[in-house]
Amino acid sequence: MQLPDLPVELIEQTAHFLDIPSLLNLRLTSQQLRQKSFPAFATACFSTVHIDLCPEPLARLQRIAQHPVLRLHVHRIVLAELRYPTRCSNPPRHRPGTGHHWTRNPRTNCLDPSPSANPAIADLRAALSQFPNLRAVVVYDDLAPEPEPPQPDASSLCLLDAIHIALLSIAHVPAGLRSFRVARGSLTHMAVHDDLLPRALLNSMPTSWATHLVDLQLGCYPPRVEASTMAPLLAELVLRARSLRRLSVHGARVDFYTRLLAGAAGKRNPPPPLEILEMQFTRTVTPGVMRDLVLRFKSTLRHLYVLHAALEGDDDWPPVLGAWAGGLGKLQSFNIQGLTSCAGTDGRKGSLVFDRVLQWEGSQNQEEEDWVPIDGEMTFGTGTVGPKKMGVVGMSYSESSNCEGRDWERTDAQKVLAKMAQVAYVECKNPRCEVGDTGRRESKQLLDSYVVGGRLKATVSRNFEAPDLPGFW
Repeated sequence: MQLPDLPVELIEQTAHFLDIPSLLNLRLTSQQLRQKSFPAFATACFSTVHIDLCPEPLARLQRIAQHPVLRLHVHRIVLAELRYPTRCSNPPRHRPGTGHHWTRNPRTNCLDPSPSANPAIADLRAALSQFPNLRAVVVYDDLAPEPEPPQPDASSLCLLDAIHIALLSIAHVPAGLRSFRVARGSLTHMAVHDDLLPRALLNSMPTSWATHLVDLQLGCYPPRVEASTMAPLLAELVLRARSLRRLSVHGARVDFYTRLLAGAAGKRNPPPPLEILEMQFTRTVTPGVMRDLVLRFKSTLRHLYVLHAALEGDDDWPPVLGAWAGGLGKLQSFNIQGLTSCAGTDGRKGSLVFDRVLQWEGSQNQEEEDWVPIDGEMTFGTGTVGPKKMGVVGMSYSESSNCEGRDWERTDAQKVLAKMAQVAYVECKNPRCEVGDTGRRESKQLLDSYVVGGRLKATVSRNFEAPDLPGFW
């Protein structure tokens, strides 16, 4: 039996393991292989479609939307800059949306959302409505940094424009979007004098658009935009997603969190069933807000990530960590990294350090207060905390899979978090100081000396990533 005569199922399974160049070569072998490998080809090449809203990529997206088979394989749309092949070693910059005329509001400099003013928005909306299996839309800012980023004008788009266009379009996805993500980017230099989500834009979206949304990640926050106008709209966007299971917010100010707290209160407005909560680069937060916000989702929250957050005033983090340890009864993993707070009477800020956790050598008896978990994975993150000194400035703990279903009063993750709250202390540092070989050597010796019994894995890492939603796709 020759290769083209093999059953369709066998060829499809084989084709799914090939990379794209090998798959294309296979399809060129014969007409039979071309037909039998078509599902694998469609999945590999059209599952994720990138578009920069320029005329040619937008027309290509429209052709895919009109194809009776290819449109069924599109699961994710990425709005980002496309790098076109060129012989030039240093090709000129090509900003998204180049080639269209973009009509803007003269007062706010935001895009006019009406289809008559910007037909490209209507074209994108019509194309997305033809993808019945579309599950995720990502707005990604991959433009290289510029000394003076150009201001939004009629000839191209900025990251903020792409967010507006995406929100105007995803409300028309037929099967209901499951994930909307905004990748990290800088909105600092953009001359847009209105909200990230203008009220007119939010009002134009049907209330049912977020019915199926389970994953919302807002990876950027414009620091120059007036927070009092943006916070209510961002909070309203979150509260509309009644099925939300993952929320990631980078850089929102305290008024966003207070608004979210007020909206997710009472029986009429129950909080969404969050399983993963990730907060990064928070500013001007208070202990009460940080404590209450996390505990508002205590009935469902399983994974907590708090990164690079600072408390204002004379408050400290240990009481907040202790409250989380006592209230999150379903906690399976956490990541606490880069926390800063007041160092004491001198008023200087310092890093929250967990070096004393490395001296944790308690009993393996679960009933003992100083119990050390024997299952799971513990990760330490190190950083500069003082002149010629390094310390443990981040910790991550994840329970093992065999911990599911245990009827214990507190999870292992809660116990580890409680221990962190007990031993954490603040270390002031001179921002100009450098860690010498002595500091690195002492830090390595400290970490190398941390030995625990049982099956617990303890490693050092600088990168902590939140887990993916189980069964997302």
